[in-house]
Amino acid sequence: MTIDPVQLKKDLSPVPSYSDLISRLKLSLSYSFVRKAYPHTMQEAQVYASRLLGDDPKQRYGAMLAFLQKTFDKLGAAGVKDYEDFISRLGSEAELEAFAKKQDVPTGDIIGVLKYLLYWVLPAKKALNQLVIPTDTQKIANNAILREHGIRLNLDLLEKGSAPAGRKNMAAQTGLSLEFITEMTHRADYSRMPWFSAKTINHFISAGYPTLELMAKADLGKLTADVLRYGQSIGKNLKFGVETDSSGIIARVLPKVVEEQL
Repeated sequence: MTIDPVQLKKDLSPVPSYSDLISRLKLSLSYSFVRKAYPHTMQEAQVYASRLLGDDPKQRYGAMLAFLQKTFDKLGAAGVKDYEDFISRLGSEAELEAFAKKQDVPTGDIIGVLKYLLYWVLPAKKALNQLVIPTDTQKIANNAILREHGIRLNLDLLEKGSAPAGRKNMAAQTGLSLEFITEMTHRADYSRMPWFSAKTINHFISAGYPTLELMAKADLGKLTADVLRYGQSIGKNLKFGVETDSSGIIARVLPKVVEEQL
């Protein structure tokens, strides 16, 4: 099962290279909060995929879900323990080729699962300014201070600020307000949602849902009404730009990471 470079490039798209795909996944798993929140065995991965994709209101992911269920089943039979174990076996193209040949799993299927983990499951890295809209100059200025203290990514915020005590420590160390630190941590939490941009995060927060947990607990009808009402207040129709129903469903599936103040 020799890797065809042309086919590999097609399978990877839009990821630029195999090494980039693996390095991004390994970066996510280097954070302890990620390993704690997503410790899925291959059987648990099947259940999680079913919950994440199977309840889509538009039923768009049936084929994708069937593929994932079948491939996770094969990976479990091959002795893969969890996501970290899976990715650790595939550090290079040579290892990918050897694994695919030994387990009789097409390389394209393996790439498909890795891309699913990158785009749908494991929190991907985002720079701090990717969590705020470009016109929010005060937050951008504050983010520069966070970077001076080694807090550069959404993953750093969640690693250090998932608990109230951690957020207090960040505020004390940086001189920034606890209110700002808390908001940015919740914005980082929102960034775990698949395909969420800073603009989308801002819409939900401005519509009255400052935390991912509040959105997860919301009635879907009310969530949609609140977002549309906010859109009207800024002169925008968000009916098609923000999928409130599917977002609310996915928010209920994501493991809880950020603890509220006791």
